[in-house]
Amino acid sequence: MNPILQDKLQELENAQDYECWYLVKQPTAFDSLCYLVSFLKDYKTETIQSNLQDYISARIANLKETNESIEISNNYRALRVAAFFGLIRMTSSKYDEAIITDAYEEINSKCNGAFENTYLYEDIIQRQIEKMFISSSVDEEYQGVRQHYRLYPVMLLYKILLEIGHSTGNYSITMTEYRYLVATTKRFEDFLDTLLLIKLLRNENHVVSEFEQFRSKFDNRLIQALKQLPTLNIDRDNIALNTNFLKEVANKVFIFEENPNVFATENYLDFLGSTRSLFDLKEDVTLDREDSARRKQDIKDETNRIKGGINTLLYGVPGSGKSFTIQTNYCDDFDLMERVVFHPDYMNTDFVGQILPTV
Repeated sequence: MNPILQDKLQELENAQDYECWYLVKQPTAFDSLCYLVSFLKDYKTETIQSNLQDYISARIANLKETNESIEISNNYRALRVAAFFGLIRMTSSKYDEAIITDAYEEINSKCNGAFENTYLYEDIIQRQIEKMFISSSVDEEYQGVRQHYRLYPVMLLYKILLEIGHSTGNYSITMTEYRYLVATTKRFEDFLDTLLLIKLLRNENHVVSEFEQFRSKFDNRLIQALKQLPTLNIDRDNIALNTNFLKEVANKVFIFEENPNVFATENYLDFLGSTRSLFDLKEDVTLDREDSARRKQDIKDETNRIKGGINTLLYGVPGSGKSFTIQTNYCDDFDLMERVVFHPDYMNTDFVGQILPTV
């Protein structure tokens, strides 16, 4: 076995149970969770003598009398998943003390309480799942088993699938690759290591069984949330990008990569429960940089300030898909492009020119 793969296998063996991307073992369907949050909201505002569990059970029974097709968890602890999705914000270990968020209220206003009509708020479902952070204080083990995990898992998954697709033409990974290589990646910046591991495992497919021995240790429930994303096609054996959303996903990753650690702090829970998307934060980052520049340079009038573009550097060995990526995601007009070849003897002036005195 390749020594890099061997090191990864040893890392998995030494890892604790569920030391990976994690979601509590409760139902994850958004419509069911929204109904539970609506019951919790009523429970908090009404004068109720029964406990929360009995109240939710009674409300579910009443709802099923008019709509038998609705499937709702009868366990109030599923509200923990609602907290992961930003529908409530936990202020203590007691669910009846949780705060109902703006994200839930936005959903409620769109479907008027008929949460089974998920097509009315599917954009919000996607937004909230993309905003999930592993591991935040919503996770009871964020300072324990998962204390080293600090990333938005959907963004890392998007990045992996895009890069795999650019190099192979197939924007998919196997469930084995997801479970043991992708879902055990701790930070977004480690995506190159993950891509290398996937490549090595594909070259030595006969060692897959050695990774599968850890299946119970990394039984990953987050996949149930990911199945609700229209950008992904997930079956028993594979996870693939929905090619109808290829440009959208590529644009999101491009925006995200400008600051992959944005809101990975105590501000995260406020952001998670808000109606903002992960990609709205690009404006905040830009404003912060401009404010900092103003303070440092004491700029008093910016009416004539010329603002430049953004430089993007693509790197990789020949044949890894750099030119294809540029033509697919950035520009396919050759009148606006020029191909240059670097040589160790070249200087900056060979490309950008120079100023010389005239005698």
